Amino acid sequence: MSSSQNGRANGAGTGHPVSKRFSDIPPAIDVPVQGDQEDEAVEIDLESLMDDPTELCTLFENERAARTYWMTVAMAYAKQKKV
Repeated sequence: MSSSQNGRANGAGTGHPVSKRFSDIPPAIDVPVQGDQEDEAVEIDLESLMDDPTELCTLFENERAARTYWMTVAMAYAKQKKV
């Protein structure tokens, strides 16, 4: 009897596991900022982050950004292995 299931021998897959770990990270976020207009925001592209997050941290501190923005950006850095 053969040890094959679904066409793969011994449970071997494609060689790359499918991870859902960072699947909910959006490609970009809009961070609300204080200004003349009520609905002003800065768009942050989470797919091309800078190596040094200092500028983003300063923006978040100055705008008193909610924790969710901090966490989303942190997860985007982790996704790109820039932690």
